[in-house]
Amino acid sequence: MKHLRKFNEAEEAVTFKNTDEDIQLFFTDYTDENPDALKIKNGLVYDGRFVEDTTYMKDPSKYRRAKLITLRVGKTDGIQLNMGKCLTDLEMLSNTLLDIQRFYDLSGEDINYTINTSYMGLTVEFITLGDMIKPEESQISKIDEYLKRIGESIKKKGWKRQSIRGNWLEIKFTKADSRNYFDFGVSNKLGKIGRGELTLDMTADAVDRELITIRNEAWEDGLKFNISGGDQQVIVKLVKR
Repeated sequence: MKHLRKFNEAEEAVTFKNTDEDIQLFFTDYTDENPDALKIKNGLVYDGRFVEDTTYMKDPSKYRRAKLITLRVGKTDGIQLNMGKCLTDLEMLSNTLLDIQRFYDLSGEDINYTINTSYMGLTVEFITLGDMIKPEESQISKIDEYLKRIGESIKKKGWKRQSIRGNWLEIKFTKADSRNYFDFGVSNKLGKIGRGELTLDMTADAVDRELITIRNEAWEDGLKFNISGGDQQVIVKLVKR
């Protein structure tokens, strides 16, 4: 039986009208048939867009918590088009939209949804909103300081071509450096530190120990290293863990 439990328990922060458990319970009919039919992703709405969850917010008042719910409801089985096959069952789509409309009616929220098809089948994505972000939830000053410390530590290894742009540090390498895999080496080392695979008791290298200390402090603050990049480049981000 589909229902939404009212989210008013005293011990729970009033963030969303419905928890992940409530949403899963409401769409049990779909997950009984396919356990992978429902996906819930927590994020934020900023400037009318759903964005990744972050604590790097210059103006927290512009951010609001949100959940992106993805419901896979059936396979496409009709005529092939450029982006995939057509649907042949209108009732399936109609019933799904009625369920989503009921979800919004019980939540008392504005409707926000999209319908998508691919080789995987038909999916409907829709948004449920939570509280506005409080000013104290932004960790922008801490992240700025951590990135500055990471950059200063890495400079001691000789990699001084750096820039900080928002919540990420870019380390640049020459073509010669890249041919010698120095960019890979830096990326690999930072990745191991970020994942906790290289710890203080495993190395006597002063710079590595500095970076491990920064990683551990950031981890205690609810942040983790996110390492990426491309040719002649390593990107270090601190993201919510």
